[in-house]
Amino acid sequence: LTNTSVNTAAAISAASLAINGLMASNKVYDGTVAATLAGGSLAGVMAGDAGQLALADVGSFASKNVGTGIAVTAVETLSGAAAGNYVLVQPTGLTASITPATLIYEATPASRTAGQPLTGFSGGLTGFVAGETQANVTAGTLVWQTPADAASRAGRYAIDGSGLTAADYVFLE
Repeated sequence: LTNTSVNTAAAISAASLAINGLMASNKVYDGTVAATLAGGSLAGVMAGDAGQLALADVGSFASKNVGTGIAVTAVETLSGAAAGNYVLVQPTGLTASITPATLIYEATPASRTAGQPLTGFSGGLTGFVAGETQANVTAGTLVWQTPADAASRAGRYAIDGSGLTAADYVFLE
């Protein structure tokens, strides 16, 4: 009689976890594709593992430019003592919107003597993001004007800027 022993091994595969309820948040244009994700919860966690898992959200817009319904890619990561027991199924179909940032025309204060021509006004724009400037994101010609004219009485008059457009910005005077 021969005593034979057979060694066998069992393979245990990592369980799949879905992420339910994840949403991408709308944002104001900031010159980046970074997206904020919120509201996701793990579906399929085995009893006893819930307190040993943490979910981290990272999202990216498909475009940094202003628009509605822009696709957002989620890259979720799982950490914690039980993380090795699971494989995350990345969520799909996320979208969000990017609304325009605001540029503000800021005129340089000026004074004129009544009866003299009103010329030479100047100023600039504030509110650019991500290193952008008037030169690299606007089109048109910056114009400064006032409702006052050479015949206007002494007083304070607004100096308004206009003449520019930009795809990812709105303008305020």
